[in-house]
Amino acid sequence: MARIVTINVPESWIAAIEKLTGEDSLYFSRSELIRKAIDDRLREIIKHSKANYKPTPIAQFTESDETKIRRLVRETQQKRQNQDLAMH
Repeated sequence: MARIVTINVPESWIAAIEKLTGEDSLYFSRSELIRKAIDDRLREIIKHSKANYKPTPIAQFTESDETKIRRLVRETQQKRQNQDLAMH
C-alpha cells in the first residue's frame, strides 16, 4: 500500500525532474521517477550498511515486489518504444 508523502526540494531538482519526465521521456510521471530514485537509493544504503542494518517492515522488499516493479518498468518502456515507432 502506498502513502502520499509531501517533501520540499530545491528548485533545481524540480527542473531536473521535469526534464526527465513526460511523454517522450524514460519516466512517465514525476512520481514514477521519484519512487524509482528513492527505491534505488534505499537499496544502495541497505547494501552498504548491512552490518548495522536491522530491517523494519517498511523497508523490507520481497522478491515478488521487485519482480513486479521491474516488469512494470519494462512494460512501460516497451509501450513508449512502440509509441515512438508508430509516430515515425
